[in-house]
Amino acid sequence: MRNFTDKTENFEEMPVYIAIKDFFDSFFVERNYQKMLSLMTDDFEGIGTVEESVVRDKSEFVLSLKTELAIMTREISYEIESISAKDIREYDIVIITAAHSKFDYEMIQKNAKAIFDTRNAMKNIENRENIELL
Repeated sequence: MRNFTDKTENFEEMPVYIAIKDFFDSFFVERNYQKMLSLMTDDFEGIGTVEESVVRDKSEFVLSLKTELAIMTREISYEIESISAKDIREYDIVIITAAHSKFDYEMIQKNAKAIFDTRNAMKNIENRENIELL
C-alpha cells in the first residue's frame, strides 16, 4: 500500500499521482483487469452513486471488468464536455488531475464534499475548506 501523505516537489513523483495514473492506465490504456485489481485494497465496497450501484463488491467488479474487457479490448480515450453542480454533489470526492480552463472551479468548490487538487488548478479559490492540494 502506498503512503499518500508523502510530499515531493515533482508532481509526477507524488504517490497519489502515481497511484491514480497506474489505476487509470491499467484500465483505459492497457485494458488489464488483473493489474487494476492489484492496485485496489481488499476493502473495496463498490462503484456507483447513492441511487444506483454498478457493482456492489469486489467479486462483482471482477466479473464486470472481465465482461467489459472481453467485449472491448482496445484503448479508451475520453473527454468530459461539461459538468454541473448536480454532477459534483453526487460524488464523495473530486480529483483534479489536469488544470483545464474550461471548468468553473468556484462552482466545483462550492458543490464538492472533498477535493484533491493534484495540479493546483484551484489556486485562486479563496474558500479552501474542502480542498486538499497534493
